[in-house]
Amino acid sequence: MPHIFRLHKGAVTNILDWKPSNIITTGDLKDIVDQTDVGGSSAGSSIPTPIARMFLYKTAFELVGNQIYNRKPVGNTIYAMLVSETLDLLEMLYLNGANQTMFRYEKWVFDRNNKAFFGAGTHHGLLFESFKQAAAQEPFSGSQLEITLIFYKEGNKEVLIGGTSPFTIVFLSPNFKRKLIDRNFKALTGLSSHEHLFSNKPKQLHERDTAFISYIQTLVAGAGASFDPLKDYITWSKDCYQTAFEGEPAILEDISYGSNMPLVAGNIHIKKISDRDKQIKVSLYSDFKMDLPPNSPYSGRELLPLFLFSNMNNKGQYTSPSNHWSNKTVISALVYGEKTLEAIKNRELPGAGGIRYPFFSRFDFFEKSLVMLPGYTLDDERFETLIDDQDFILPVKPIFFNLFPIQDIRKYIKVTRSFAGHGKRPEVTVELTIPITGPTMGKRNIIVSQTYKKDPQTNTEEDRDKYPFTEYRGTLGIFPFIHTDDADIKFTNNYTIASYEKTTGGDVVNDIAFYENNGISKVSASTTKRSEYNAVSTRSNYYQVNGSFGIIQVNFNKFSEIQGGIIIPKFQEVTNGRDNYIYAIDFGTSNTHIEYSRIENDQAVGVMPFEITEINNKGMVMTMLNKPTVVKEQDGAAEYKDYVNKKSFGPEIDSVRVITMREFVPFQIGPKKSRTAEFPAVNFPFRTAMFESSKPDNPQLFLHSNIGFNIDRDVLVYNQGYQTNIKWQLESSLTDTEKQNRVKMFFRQLLLMIRSHALLLSNTAPNRTDGCNINTVKIAMSYPMSMDSDLKGKLAEYFEGEMNTVFKITGDGVKERLVEVTESIAPYYKLLKQNINIKHDIYCNIDVGGGTSDIVLVKYGADDAAGAKQADLLTCYCNSVMFAGKQLWGGIADDYNPDENGFVTFYLKLLQKRNANAYTEIQTIINSRNIRTEDLVSYLFNYEPYKFEQIFSECRELKLPLLLHYSALLYYIAKCCKRKGIALPKTLSFSGKGSEYIGIIFNNRDHLKSFTAKALSLFSGLPVSPEFNIPQTTNPKAITAQGSVLYGAKPLLKKEEDLFGAGTKSASDEPQIFPVKDEYHGLLDTDTDIVTHNYGDFRENMPAYASVIHNAAAFLDVFFGDADLVRGSERALNINNLGQYKAFFTGNNDLLTSGPLRNSFKTALDDKSRYGTADDSPFFFPFKSSLIELSKQIAGEAIKTKGL
Repeated sequence: MPHIFRLHKGAVTNILDWKPSNIITTGDLKDIVDQTDVGGSSAGSSIPTPIARMFLYKTAFELVGNQIYNRKPVGNTIYAMLVSETLDLLEMLYLNGANQTMFRYEKWVFDRNNKAFFGAGTHHGLLFESFKQAAAQEPFSGSQLEITLIFYKEGNKEVLIGGTSPFTIVFLSPNFKRKLIDRNFKALTGLSSHEHLFSNKPKQLHERDTAFISYIQTLVAGAGASFDPLKDYITWSKDCYQTAFEGEPAILEDISYGSNMPLVAGNIHIKKISDRDKQIKVSLYSDFKMDLPPNSPYSGRELLPLFLFSNMNNKGQYTSPSNHWSNKTVISALVYGEKTLEAIKNRELPGAGGIRYPFFSRFDFFEKSLVMLPGYTLDDERFETLIDDQDFILPVKPIFFNLFPIQDIRKYIKVTRSFAGHGKRPEVTVELTIPITGPTMGKRNIIVSQTYKKDPQTNTEEDRDKYPFTEYRGTLGIFPFIHTDDADIKFTNNYTIASYEKTTGGDVVNDIAFYENNGISKVSASTTKRSEYNAVSTRSNYYQVNGSFGIIQVNFNKFSEIQGGIIIPKFQEVTNGRDNYIYAIDFGTSNTHIEYSRIENDQAVGVMPFEITEINNKGMVMTMLNKPTVVKEQDGAAEYKDYVNKKSFGPEIDSVRVITMREFVPFQIGPKKSRTAEFPAVNFPFRTAMFESSKPDNPQLFLHSNIGFNIDRDVLVYNQGYQTNIKWQLESSLTDTEKQNRVKMFFRQLLLMIRSHALLLSNTAPNRTDGCNINTVKIAMSYPMSMDSDLKGKLAEYFEGEMNTVFKITGDGVKERLVEVTESIAPYYKLLKQNINIKHDIYCNIDVGGGTSDIVLVKYGADDAAGAKQADLLTCYCNSVMFAGKQLWGGIADDYNPDENGFVTFYLKLLQKRNANAYTEIQTIINSRNIRTEDLVSYLFNYEPYKFEQIFSECRELKLPLLLHYSALLYYIAKCCKRKGIALPKTLSFSGKGSEYIGIIFNNRDHLKSFTAKALSLFSGLPVSPEFNIPQTTNPKAITAQGSVLYGAKPLLKKEEDLFGAGTKSASDEPQIFPVKDEYHGLLDTDTDIVTHNYGDFRENMPAYASVIHNAAAFLDVFFGDADLVRGSERALNINNLGQYKAFFTGNNDLLTSGPLRNSFKTALDDKSRYGTADDSPFFFPFKSSLIELSKQIAGEAIKTKGL
């Protein structure tokens, strides 16, 4: 029997030599058994032309299909490999065919009518003929043969991977796998993360993902006859492996390229799975979906994000039932460097063939370093801490809290501290609990942790994968430390954050960001570098944050990348209250004071001084990161928390304490707080001053300037930048923007502090839980009568503007909530509250400030124009004169030269002898010429270690200028009473910080009362009531503000003066107040015919000048001429020969042409406009500088006597 060489069985057996056989049919192919081995095959490169490769792949599907049909194993053959490669390419197109970063398509068209298509050479002609012959066959029946070439891309690299085929949809290019390797392409993955495509192990259709199988069936449905081998392969595979073909069909979409040209093979439109369908299937089948709680801020729960990390050992379905997670999968932060949530949601799943689906990994949550705090612990009462004595901030990125609510932080984050690793140095380990869920594995937790260590030796096994510490050398302050969700007052959620940082050592802060509680919404914040203090190597920056935030992220540029940590404030939550409150501001030249009260039935109930304290840890409106320490007083009987000592800040950033006080908001304000040389307490009244670091045209509070609360302490260490006398500075130039801004910033900070204080009243006010309605808060603002109407108008305008800004008042609402109080009248209401009987007689108050003294004479009833008595009308004769503290404690020609003031001169000589170190400190400040003499005196009075008040024990004669100052005011009051025909006051009170000097003169209240009664009677010739009384006041500065609160609760309707006598002012049935601006110019009682209107009327050659000088002399005559008054004064003051000092003023000089009275008068008049209204009484002009001259003479004599 002959041996016949053929692949199929065949029917003819009698063949010898070469002999034509029957035509081989498809049925014959079913008998062929492929015994080739892929390992030894070179078919990939031996058939290079596109047409030949199309037929090669067609044949492969025929052969493999027949083997499946015959239920024979496919094996690892050449043709099995070719079928697998075809399916691999289709799987890539199925997943990412429309991804232009992965694929490029190029249409190639062969024209069989163009003989020179490949070129003019002989070989080109042969190639052309072979293509022409192939193109003449079915299914190439036209004049052109079309192939779409498929290029695979990775970055800038590209390789031809194959093309379209009318037989198998696609075919593969020869040697493409070798080219992928040669060009360093990454291994290609499809639907199975742990299996690579185009491997040496062929994978048939039934072994693939069920969704992909459905996709292939969908593609060939309705395909032409040329695809029969492919369709047979699919049909026979389905017959053999029925369950693999039961997958749900995917949502498909065309693959387009170029000008929206569809990718086609024959009559088949090659499609891809829609991105949405990919995501839905992952969401449906994955076992690694994050199990987010119901209150998670994360949006887009229809696609719950996955949690994955490199070489994760947790088992479960990954993207589909046929695709399980492989612990060989690597997830690199370098590859997945997305920072925003939107970018993370568009991530490509690792090893999943280009599926874009949100997933998070450990590097999305952990920072690469741990930010250590410099020697202090985080305040656990005001910031979230996860371990005792936490001296670092949390190394977790804010986005974590978009998944897991920040209020449940302890449920998901755990922190431990240990001494371990190489060198047994301190380590901090942060552990995250990530709950996940899925259809086959159910609910479970994945625990991931990261350990941080100072200088880890990452080359050692013990420290491998440990992250280092970042050394932060600073702290933050937040004002106000308040938050609300109340819609009516959400405008209060605006903050200033102060950042103080050392400029030497440690890592430098790159930026600070603020996020809402959802961890992704960044709150807008502007930042300004304010100061750099080279002497203490400290800088300050300020952030204005416009809106609510719950997370602070402090970032550093470390190892060329941004690393940081987060701080979670535990704000005091507030709501708008229901009670009405009023705050009163006594805006003085030297000092400012605030009092407040609840209003009930139009009455102020429980007037209290403005305080900011740590009451139940709920009263402090500004908070630092560092934990305050407990301050003990009275041998431990009293204690409170404060930031005043070094332990709170730690030794490394101790300088921040002073800078905070200088540039920001006081830690606490209250009368009982400690007052030390190192760190004096802040309490109301406080100095009216601004601290300015710079003066831009449009300054911002705290970014450029702030209230100078630390001025007294800074007199010694940093006296630059302080501005005092801000009220009267503006008067000198009402259009000066710099001076306007100074006043505006002062008002704004006061109002912000008031607003914050008011919001906390529900937490801090004793026995009150209804809180303050800040939308009805009233503000009483007092003004002196002597204030120029233009200046007063500007101040009122600025205050209203700032009140509108701070309280968000619209329209004319500010008019209803702002109460104007005449400064000199306010104290009356305070005293009236204490003693209702004072209204039955004349009442007088003397308010001595730094720049003005305000005097009011009050009586009930007045005679109106018709002669009818108005018994319920409160008539107030108001006098405001510029004769106050400055006329005792200031300079004459040079405000910055203390040698011009006798009190200071004597003090410095005394200090030089007794405390050389303190003298040197003070002298350094004086030499800098940055502080006015009266400001220096104020500081020395208030700073206990310097004992300024002792000068009056060492030289009792220095009390005489004080006594004369007080007596001049009494003389003025006496003359006013006499001129108006009213009785002398039965009650006289003092207010204003400046009036404290009266306590230096008289340390016995009976002496004060007796002297005052005697002087008033002598100066007026009127009797004094036997019930004359001077009520005792412990804090005279507070009286004006307290009275303003009482008055402002229900202001009286003002009776306006009928300037033109037209009779148009109608009487009112309501109680009224009638403030009358009284002007006593100081003329002799007999000079009633002299007309005075303007300051020009008091020039030296005018009769008014002589009258005032003679009246001043008359005052001195009475003062020094009454034996009882002199003798009593000598005994009360413990001085001898008081009368000798009269000669200093009068002597033998012609008073009108020479001497201290004349010089003082002319100096005072030089500061006035000739045509200005004479509203500052000229009576005091002779004493405005002469009292200071007297102090210089007394001091000089004492210095010689004591050998100083």
